[in-house]
Amino acid sequence: MNLIKKLHNRLKDYVFDSTLDLKERTFIMLSVTVLFALFAAIPCGLIMHEPLSSTISTAFGAVVFTLYVVISFKRRRIARAKVVISVILVFIFLPAMLFSNGGVGSGAPIWLLLGTIYISMILDGNLRRMMIVMEAIVLIICWVVAWS
Repeated sequence: MNLIKKLHNRLKDYVFDSTLDLKERTFIMLSVTVLFALFAAIPCGLIMHEPLSSTISTAFGAVVFTLYVVISFKRRRIARAKVVISVILVFIFLPAMLFSNGGVGSGAPIWLLLGTIYISMILDGNLRRMMIVMEAIVLIICWVVAWS
């Protein structure tokens, strides 16, 4: 409990410290929001009787994402974390969510939309454009495979 309170206070200090880069603070706030959504999706999936593979992949993604964000936050490696998380999101997590959640007729399209919004808000410039294009290509391929 003490660790959670310590992280909460550190996060609060970080978010409200106006001397820190706004984009880094925004990344942390968006990441915390995504973490809440991921952890909330776990019991929702169980209640809605989604496939067990879906719940397991969501739980695994939530734990890995949490650990990576916390480590990046502690080590002040936010810029690298933005890129790494975007790459994992586009090439691993979103396709896994699509195929493990029952395809295009399930709740997976919501995660795909949220992934796009998240990437567009944490990245800048050419990197953002490149990742959005790569995400579109990966998702089109996934949708074609899912519909076949």
